Amino acid sequence: MSAALGPFFRPHHSCHSSVHRVFVLLLMTELVLESGAWWRQHRSVPPPPPKECSTPPSPDYTIKSCVYPHIHGHPCTYRCQPGYTPFAGSITRTCSNGVWTGTDLVCKRDYSSPQTPDYTFRSGCGYPYTQGKRCTYRCLLGYTQVSGSTTKTCYNGHWTSTGDDLVCRRVHPYVMAEGLVAVSAE
Repeated sequence: MSAALGPFFRPHHSCHSSVHRVFVLLLMTELVLESGAWWRQHRSVPPPPPKECSTPPSPDYTIKSCVYPHIHGHPCTYRCQPGYTPFAGSITRTCSNGVWTGTDLVCKRDYSSPQTPDYTFRSGCGYPYTQGKRCTYRCLLGYTQVSGSTTKTCYNGHWTSTGDDLVCRRVHPYVMAEGLVAVSAE
C-alpha cells in the first residue's frame, strides 16, 4: 500500500524533521515520486537464510562422502563398507534448512555363496547373500532326486537346511526304437 508522506517531501525540498526517523523509514520503505508527490511503498522483508545442517549421521558399516560446511541444498552420499550390501534407507541425503532428508542407510553383511551339490542347480537367491536369504535346489535335466533337502537358508553366516544336501542321480535312457525312449533310474 502506498501513502502520501506529506507536503514536506516535495521535489527539491529539504527536510528538517528528525533524521533518525527518516533513516528508519527509508530502510523499511521505498520512496516513489509520482504526480509531483513522494509516496511510500513498504518493502517486503526477505526471509531468513536457510539453516546449515549439523554433521550428518554415520550409520553402522557405512562410508559417507560430504563436504563441510553442510549448507542448505548440499548432498551427503553414502555407501556400504566392503563386505556389506545396502539393504534399506537412502544412499543420498540432502541438507534442507537444518535437517537431513531421507533415512539412514542400512547395510547388511555379505556372506559367501552356498555350495551347490553335484548335478543340481540353484534358484531363488543371488548375490548379495545376506541374513535370511533362501535358496531352492533342483536336479539337472536327466537327473532325479534320490534324497536330501531342496532348500537352504542363510543364518548367522552359515547355510542351513532341514536335512542333508540334495542328492541327484542320473536317469539312463534306453533307446528301444527310433523315436521311442524308455527311462529307468539306477
